[in-house]
Amino acid sequence: MKSLILTIVLFSTAVITFAQKNVVLRLHHRLAGQPFAFNQTSSNNLGNSFNVSRLEYYVSSIKVKHDGGLTANATDVYALVKANATSTDIDLSSLSVNDIEGITFSIGVNTPQNNQDPTQWAAGHPLAPKTPSMHWGWTAGYRFVAMEGKTGNNLNT
Repeated sequence: MKSLILTIVLFSTAVITFAQKNVVLRLHHRLAGQPFAFNQTSSNNLGNSFNVSRLEYYVSSIKVKHDGGLTANATDVYALVKANATSTDIDLSSLSVNDIEGITFSIGVNTPQNNQDPTQWAAGHPLAPKTPSMHWGWTAGYRFVAMEGKTGNNLNT
């Protein structure tokens, strides 16, 4: 009887272990077909020059489409992405998937977390208070995107 129970436990552990895959969403930022860099001069669709000195944004509501149209939600996964990193990896944890067909996500923080007190989060959490701030104030919610830079003649504006 003990060997039957041990066999069942080992089989269950093997099935669970092999059915899980560590899924990572990797973001590579690009501008005008080139790797993104701060203070890199580029032009918008109207031909106006600009550069960016700060670009941060939140990613939430991540869903992984897999195995013939099934969807797995990356529950409670939030990332504060800083575009000056060569790439940003967002760990979606172990999901029961075989073939990933697509990943969708939202820019910004979903409700109700968007309107909660940011001081409730541990210091290292993406939704904890940041410097410079990514939050408008306790009830107003998070900034979805913070972008700073220069434009105009000689990039003086």
